[in-house]
Amino acid sequence: MYSKIGATHRTQAALYARDTGLSDPGAATRPAPASTLVLEREAPSVGPALTAREEGVLRLLSEGLSNRLISRNLGISEKTVKNHLNSIYSKIGATHRTQAALYALHSGL
Repeated sequence: MYSKIGATHRTQAALYARDTGLSDPGAATRPAPASTLVLEREAPSVGPALTAREEGVLRLLSEGLSNRLISRNLGISEKTVKNHLNSIYSKIGATHRTQAALYALHSGL
């Protein structure tokens, strides 16, 4: 289902589920998928690991903005946003933008 909707919608869905307390009733009986394991670790301080620009990109991503809107908001190219996101993913151990958005929320960005 998620592959058919855009990344912004997936991020918004994750934020909505978090805010409303919605969860899958069968989730407690199934092992967590590997893609969610990054969220179970203690979120390290965002401070020294990310640059100020990366924090800005991550903050806007966590608000549900697309790469294009992030680039317009920060006055940088869309390619630069993608480069920042790849660096962020590498530093925080995320594999996609939803994990990065949840990391930002858990880190208090």
